[in-house]
This record gives sequence, structure tokens and C-alpha cells, in this order.
Amino acid sequence: MAEQLSADIARQNREPLYGTIKSAEVWLLLEYNGVYTNQAWDDARIPDDVKAKLNDYPNGRALLVRQPDQINALDRKISLFVVDAVADTPAVYHIEMQSYTDVLDLDIDAVRAGEIVTPETTPLYVICTNGKRDVCCSKYGVALYNAMRERVHEQVWQASHIGGHRFAGTMYCFPDAICYGFLEASDSDAIISSYQNRELLLDKLRGHAIYDKPAQAAEYYLRRRLGNIKLDGVKVESQNGNQIDFRVNDMHYRVTIADGKPLQVIATTGDETFKEVPQFKLVDIQQLS
Repeated sequence: MAEQLSADIARQNREPLYGTIKSAEVWLLLEYNGVYTNQAWDDARIPDDVKAKLNDYPNGRALLVRQPDQINALDRKISLFVVDAVADTPAVYHIEMQSYTDVLDLDIDAVRAGEIVTPETTPLYVICTNGKRDVCCSKYGVALYNAMRERVHEQVWQASHIGGHRFAGTMYCFPDAICYGFLEASDSDAIISSYQNRELLLDKLRGHAIYDKPAQAAEYYLRRRLGNIKLDGVKVESQNGNQIDFRVNDMHYRVTIADGKPLQVIATTGDETFKEVPQFKLVDIQQLS
């Protein structure tokens, strides 16, 4: 009997997607066209001091990305995308380098200030496809990548690992750092059109990754209650643990959540033991003004 995939088990169990993505403010997406192993970042043939600089950037997250059909392109430079998702206007800064060691001389703060390259707001789609980490990401992620590649071409990239492969296909929409899960190749049109229209696919939403997991869950609950899918229509104003205040247009809401009973899940295909993962339950939504 074929081994059941962790993503198929998660779908069957209707595992909640919301509140499941690791948060960050800045993403550092480094092109790497070598082999993506189970531990792709650690095993990549990139100088250790380059990895350390990107890993250590405050409130940042470093990932490997690639476009397989471009691997053999002549005179191809190495791309580094610096995604500032918490700027007043979230933006992507595309740096082209001759060598990985060029990262060592790069002032990332100056990049974010717009002093080195021009900020871009064109969507950048990053899909987890690392089947060495979990075959789910090959099955669902590669199919989604191929479907989106036909539509948005160079705007879509494969990633080594973004976390939560049981939610494959899973991806980011940058520069806003919107993360989705349980995606199929057939979702490609909806992903592209919704993001271009500054809207969210709530049924596929893992979280707005600039917020921590409790705030991601609270935002989901509030949007579901209000039926609000406008990306710019709901903003976190303040947070005190599991009590999060939001601004929705000219209105203010307070969402209180609590820790729910943890789920026992098969986190990775082939695991023989369950992993306990946190859950969030809605306590109350108050309209403050």
C-alpha cells in the first residue's frame, strides 16, 4: 500500500490553516540552483559567513529560491530579493550579484531605505517545492508552480522550505507576506487575480506573516465574522498577548482568543509518531467604536 501523504491526512482531518506560519518582517530570498536536500539551507554550497549574515538579520527570514528552467541561462547573475513586508508600502528589492560573497558587502538597511535599488510592488510568488523535505511539496507545490509559471512567468519562484509542509501546496504572496495552504494547481488563477485585486482567499489563508500566530488567527476570525476579504481593510493596531485590537476602515475591534486543545498531527510524510501543534479558539469579538 502506498504511503499516505501528510498533506492528504491534514486535508482529510480538516486541519485549520489559520495561525500556522512563522512570522517575520523581512524576507531574504537567495537564489540557489544546486540540489535542495532535506536540510537545504544548511547543506547549500554557499559560504557560511553569507548564510550567517542573512540568517542573523533582525526580524528576518532567509530562504533559498530558484527557477529551474533558468538554471542554464547564459550570463545569469545570482538574484537576492529583500522583501520589506512591514514598510508603509511593502516592497521587493531585487539585487543581482556576480557571487554569493557579494552579500557580505551589501548594506541591507540601505537596500530597505531604497538607496541601492528601486523598490518594486509587482507581486512575487514563492512556492515550497522541496520534495526532499516532504514529498507533498513535490506533488502539490511543483504542480502549482508550473501552473502559475504559465501565467505570471518570472514572477513565480520555487522555495526550499517555508514550513508546514503538511499544508502543501503552500506559498507566499510578496511583498505583503500572505501565506496560503492546501493549494492545488487549479487555484493558480484565483491566487493571481485575488492578489492583484488586493483581496484574500480566506479558505486557503495560513496567515499574514508579519503578525505572530495568535494575531494571524485573530485576523482570520475577524475577517470571517465581517466577511471582509480586502487585504488593506484590516490592520492590527495593538496586541496584548491573545487580545488583539484591529482597525477595520474607520471602525475598531478587539478580538480575544485562547489556546485551544493542541492537535496531534503527522507533521511529515513517513513520521511514525504524532507531533503536538497549538490551536487557537475564538473567545470574543467586540466592536470598540
